[in-house]
Amino acid sequence: MQLAQILEEESALYRLIAETIPHIVWTARGDGSLDFFNRRCYDYTGLDASGLCGWAWKAVIHPEDCERTLSSWMRALQSGERFEIEYRLRRADGVYRWHQGVAMPLRDAHGRVARWFGTCTDIELQIQSARILESMVAERTRELRVAERRLGAIIETEPECVKLLDAQGCLLEMNGAGLRMIEAASFAEVAGRCVHDLVVEPHREAFCALTERVCRGERGSLEFELLGLRGTRRWLETHAVPFVDESSGAIRLLAVTRDVTERKRAEQALRDNERRFHLFMDNLPALVWIRDAELRYTYVNRGYAAERGGEPAAFIGATASDFFPPETAQAFARRDREAQARGVPVQYVDQFPSGHWLKIKFPVPDPAGGTGVAGIALEITERVRLEEALAESESRTRALIGRLIAARESERRQLADELHDLIGQNLTALGIDLMALKPRLQPGDAARLDAMRSLVEETINSIRGVMTGLRPPALEEFGLLPALRAYAADFAQRTQIKVALTVIGAETRLPRDLELALFRIVQESLTNAAKHSGAASARIEIETRPGRVRVSVADDGRGFADPPGARGARGGWGVPEMRERAEAQGGALRIVSSSSGTRVTAEVPLIKVS
Repeated sequence: MQLAQILEEESALYRLIAETIPHIVWTARGDGSLDFFNRRCYDYTGLDASGLCGWAWKAVIHPEDCERTLSSWMRALQSGERFEIEYRLRRADGVYRWHQGVAMPLRDAHGRVARWFGTCTDIELQIQSARILESMVAERTRELRVAERRLGAIIETEPECVKLLDAQGCLLEMNGAGLRMIEAASFAEVAGRCVHDLVVEPHREAFCALTERVCRGERGSLEFELLGLRGTRRWLETHAVPFVDESSGAIRLLAVTRDVTERKRAEQALRDNERRFHLFMDNLPALVWIRDAELRYTYVNRGYAAERGGEPAAFIGATASDFFPPETAQAFARRDREAQARGVPVQYVDQFPSGHWLKIKFPVPDPAGGTGVAGIALEITERVRLEEALAESESRTRALIGRLIAARESERRQLADELHDLIGQNLTALGIDLMALKPRLQPGDAARLDAMRSLVEETINSIRGVMTGLRPPALEEFGLLPALRAYAADFAQRTQIKVALTVIGAETRLPRDLELALFRIVQESLTNAAKHSGAASARIEIETRPGRVRVSVADDGRGFADPPGARGARGGWGVPEMRERAEAQGGALRIVSSSSGTRVTAEVPLIKVS
């Protein structure tokens, strides 16, 4: 089951609870306007959402309570404190009933009230109970003593539905809440009727037995299902006590009954959730277990039990030492205690003859109040094998790239040597010969000879620049930082782009291949900036940390026209070559480009040289 599906089911469960509890449920925005009502509210008021949302709900408040309610609500909105009031709400048939309204603020991460959650509970019976009792006393003066004891019993048991039955289960009295439970329009409709007939068949015999026991002087309780006169089924919980009718001396059954339908539904939902949990866990392609604070098993899924060749029930109450060799059980216990002590998930890989297992252990509440440990194990033997094969492939690839780069550098050095030994020396000799010819020329030819000599010198300087780029002498002799300083100064002079170099950490020599790779990355980055970005300045930063070295080149140009690493219209290979050099050293290249400039960063592992 996916996480999104679990969250959806939980959301549906909360909505089901809101829709089925015998209370009006509503929510409001931070400004006080109401935006949600449960079905109980619509059924009670007879209005739809348009007649209640926003501030339209004021219409259902009794006119005498409206101003007081609004004042209290506005004070709660301003203070952000709990809202509580008793007021009368108009029912769909026009009758006003007393309700207790309560609302709590829900705050966001900044402490501001984002929403309000409220309920309205019908307290009409509580409000009217005193009046009803006074009326009973006035109407039944002859039965004053009985009424006083009956009132005492009602107050003591805090009733919802109060009924009085004789030994045969016939109804002698029932309050308004009870009449609504059995869906009777009035007491006259059910007076003297045997309530046993309303109890659903599987519970009828137990209800009759309870009536007999109470009328013999015992107390009793029972949960049963009742079918109302209009066909509605409800789960009820009744608590009954014997009551002596002083006028006749007969023992009656006085009972307080509560509607527990929602509780029974919640219990059933809990059982359904537990079945879904076991179904999910038993079909999960992983081993799952839970141990209590003493590291005794409280749950294992079927996969875990099958791995040990048993049934889940055999593990409950046992410890790992009952199923594993001592050294293995001790290792499990150490990991369990680590998860308990740290209070966070612990992840590791175990290797057994059967293969590799990825295990995650995390603390969970213990039923006894302590901290237990839950675990999940996934077999990753194939993944480990693939990772090892991938690492081997990457190693071979890096070695191949290294050889290719070494071949390139060898060609660069050979080309630089040939430029120096052949073209450079020949041009130098040509310049000397030109100067030797100068005395023999006519005065008018001297200017032409000087121009030829200047052209030769410019060509020699250009070739020296190419030779320096192909084989920077400072890099081999002095190291990366001096070579970069020299190259940055020469680059700035040639391109008129200001270059700044910042060094973070110690200035130490790096391995020769690493220095060459980083130098080429910086060289290519500055070349790209000069060719394509239109930058006015660039910044080189080198940071050396324990085990790592990071080099970045940032310019203030216009950025890449194409995605970094893609071949442009000119078919350039500069960026792929930089990436190859970084990866050949076991590192990575990252390029971030925008309209305000480009940053090229290479980070590679650092191995110090003596």
